[in-house]
Amino acid sequence: MFRRFKISLFQPSKIAGFNNDSKLTIFIYYILLTFLAIIPYIILIFSSIGLNYDERLNIRNELRNQEIPYKIIDYTLTNYTEETEPLVINLSETTRLVFTEKNSEDFKYNPFHIGTIIVFSKDKVIYHTKLFEVIKINYSDYESLKELDFAGATNNDREFWDIVFPIINQEMNEHAPVKRIMDSIIILFAQALFLGLLSLIIAFFQRIKLQHLYSFGKIWQLTIYAMTPYIVLTLIGDLYNIGILSFIGVFVSYIYANQVANASINK
Repeated sequence: MFRRFKISLFQPSKIAGFNNDSKLTIFIYYILLTFLAIIPYIILIFSSIGLNYDERLNIRNELRNQEIPYKIIDYTLTNYTEETEPLVINLSETTRLVFTEKNSEDFKYNPFHIGTIIVFSKDKVIYHTKLFEVIKINYSDYESLKELDFAGATNNDREFWDIVFPIINQEMNEHAPVKRIMDSIIILFAQALFLGLLSLIIAFFQRIKLQHLYSFGKIWQLTIYAMTPYIVLTLIGDLYNIGILSFIGVFVSYIYANQVANASINK
């Protein structure tokens, strides 16, 4: 595999020599490229625990001056106005807060929501994210949640956040092993899908040159090797926060694919 990696990175014209590689070999190389691409994300996932400063600041800013007519009284969420329920607050395009006096079992939410839904129900908080991960926190699990007015969030009350953020971080730490594994699987799947689509697009443009020599499946297999510079430049760009390297990588891989096509025709 190292030989294939070195040739794919520095000698694109020799990639044509891999046309007889088995599907298993291609698949293993494809997975190795995918793992290489997600290294920066894996480092981030396994090095971060709880909410960082920027995340806490963003939450505080988004909730500032929001109308949240709810209190936790004796471990029970209560709406102290006659406002229509439930109350939904969109912190971002993918993160949604919901407040309701219904029991957690009675409140229905979309389990296929792509993003994060945090439901403050009558008796507990339900944290649902990334399609399948659910964390439930009973108010009664924390003495500090016996009495809590959410007006503290809208007023940016420091005492309110000094109660809430430590609880969030504690729960995130307790669920960190599972969350890290799940996040890694999602990142791996997303990167594999993107790499597959990008290589298919580039292979499609090589089909005109090579359709008399190879089937489209074989052209795609060779294109996967040509994606090596894209993966390497993307890795470097993510590690050093140089986003443009990823775009350069697409261009370089396209050139490599052209060289593979020309070498295949001329051999």
